[in-house]
Amino acid sequence: SGTFQADEALGCWLLRQTPTYRNSPVVRSRDPTVLDQCDIVIDVGGIYNHDKLRYDHHQRDYDEKFTPKLNKDGTSTERCTKLSASGLVYRHYGKDVIKEYYPGLTDEMLDMAYEKMYNTFMEAIDAIDTGVEPIPANDASIALVYRDSTGLSSRVSRLNPRWNEVDELTNESPNPDERFEIASKMCGEDFMSVLTKIVEADLPARSIVDQAVKDRFDCDPSGEIICLPSGGLPWKSEVYELEHQYKIDPLIKYVLYTDQAGMWRIQCVSVEGKAFENRLGLPKEWRGVRDADLEKICGVEGATFCHAAGFIGGNKSYEGAAAMSELEPIILSSEVNDTDDIIILLLLLPLPLPGHEELFIIIILLSTIAIRFFLLEWTRIRLFLNNVRLDDADAGMVLESVDDDDDDDDDGLLMFMFVSCGDDATVRVWDWAGRREERVLEGHGWDVKCVQWHPRSSVICSGSKDNLVKLWDPRQGGCLSTLYGHKNTVTKVAWNDNGNWLLTASRDQLIKLYDIRAMKELCSLKGHHKEVTSIAWHPIYETVFASGGMDGTLIYWNVGPKGCDEPAVKIPFAHDMAIWDMKWHPAGHLLATGSNDRQTKFFARNRPGMKQGLDDDGLDVADGGAYDNEIIQAEVELGNHVGIVIGRRGATIIAMQRQTKTKMHVDQIRRVLQIEGTARQIETVKKRVGALLDRVSSDNEDRGGQMGGGFGGF
Repeated sequence: SGTFQADEALGCWLLRQTPTYRNSPVVRSRDPTVLDQCDIVIDVGGIYNHDKLRYDHHQRDYDEKFTPKLNKDGTSTERCTKLSASGLVYRHYGKDVIKEYYPGLTDEMLDMAYEKMYNTFMEAIDAIDTGVEPIPANDASIALVYRDSTGLSSRVSRLNPRWNEVDELTNESPNPDERFEIASKMCGEDFMSVLTKIVEADLPARSIVDQAVKDRFDCDPSGEIICLPSGGLPWKSEVYELEHQYKIDPLIKYVLYTDQAGMWRIQCVSVEGKAFENRLGLPKEWRGVRDADLEKICGVEGATFCHAAGFIGGNKSYEGAAAMSELEPIILSSEVNDTDDIIILLLLLPLPLPGHEELFIIIILLSTIAIRFFLLEWTRIRLFLNNVRLDDADAGMVLESVDDDDDDDDDGLLMFMFVSCGDDATVRVWDWAGRREERVLEGHGWDVKCVQWHPRSSVICSGSKDNLVKLWDPRQGGCLSTLYGHKNTVTKVAWNDNGNWLLTASRDQLIKLYDIRAMKELCSLKGHHKEVTSIAWHPIYETVFASGGMDGTLIYWNVGPKGCDEPAVKIPFAHDMAIWDMKWHPAGHLLATGSNDRQTKFFARNRPGMKQGLDDDGLDVADGGAYDNEIIQAEVELGNHVGIVIGRRGATIIAMQRQTKTKMHVDQIRRVLQIEGTARQIETVKKRVGALLDRVSSDNEDRGGQMGGGFGGF
């Protein structure tokens, strides 16, 4: 009863997000007899006891605090903030609330979200309610320049009825319980806005920032600069946390990244805990200067601006942005050796490496004949890299040393690179030997469903749920081109071994063939009646490929200058369910297919004179070449699995009827499936039903006899 504050309003909202208290009413009272009848009590009652579901923080000897804070040196310090009512609720129910909205989080990510949510949101509510000043109480020399009354606690406080407030309609004071519900909802909205940012933006960004921090010495020998693929991701708090975690010294001073226009930015890292004080600001002479004037002052080509506060600057190129950080190597001289056609570049770093008093010198030898690339560290005389040749792989690329010499000595470094894609809308390039992420390719707007290396060039192709096909340069991390041909999710991409043709398949039931030399669509192939789930080029004949569909249809194609846009061979019921993958034998005489019907099949080319297969109408080629058009009836025993075959709202049986072109009816009294169709169609239906029932039985055994719900998937 009485006035309310943010801590109890937020605490009630948190409890209502759990299944136990989702529909529970709120009783606002301090009467002990009323409290004894409540299921759970917060902020009143004078008791904190989790076993008794009592969460008050007003006791004389109360000293409950959240987990200790991690310091810069890796040690931890107990917090000065005591937990308010909402803090106690968050301590015991916070992870349950987060899991209600994000059930897919791993335990590690859940712990990170839980900790970060308290640091960025909950602790301020606790501090204001328990009387913790934002500045140390023992430092009287510091005075607040202004006060912020826009925070959640202030907004909740303003919802309490004013001492002289009267409702114009009822001529009475507003109902504080109704205002409390409004305040509780407002607290929940603020909580969710912060949680959404943490889980959907901060956690995905953390892995990127983490890798950038680990690779900081690759960006600059000082280790005080990191490079990010994009400036849009939240990096500031992640940098502070990672510095604590890895005990980084010296601290990171600058962050390089690209903006939306593709320009490079250099941004200063602020002092932790302060918004406007930088660890190392850009030179005062640059501040407020732009373009040509800035180029003259800083001596760096491409400089575009420096903010008047000196916390951020811009350049047209990465090299320029790095040079503006004053940590980029400066070319002192170059020399060309005509004998070996080797260009020698001498570079001098203005800062010494850790452990070296002398300036750090690198010699780069670039041979335009042998395509060799050496990096020699002058102070250690050690070979870093002996560059490179591409070796084809579907989702990977092998980088090997290239040596024109005939001797058996291989002083090169063997590296294996592979590429992956995921539902985070990114394509990632990995160094297998180094066990690290090399690059993140961003540009798709939705889940990336497929990716493949070019057979010989350093080009990656990806297809996404955003209906786009993108070509990438993995070396620079940029998008080379985007193909807009499909109207639904791109499910597969496949390079032809000739290196010029690209196949793309989609849920729009189309397969498109592109010639990347002219970025031109050669043809759009129509033959599937469901989404295309797999494609594979023939290893010998460059114009031949096969494709599989969601409905189990297998199609052979012959395209190109001497081919056509129509299927060469079509087998509608090659599998009972979706064909997820297919591979040709290296000799090209066999095609292996894997399906959701739990079968692997092998298809061979017909011998001369044979006419196996089905026509477009799905009719059998019977003995003598006659089509089997006779309609017959059959039944399949279902036993206790009637509901499984029917599916949710009849979805399973309806889908099966459409795909097999049969008529079906489930007699629930006799527990049988009645089928009307050709012999071939009935045989297909029986196989599908049998596979479904076998799967249900198998899943039952795996779960210890616990029966699952209905199945779709036909």
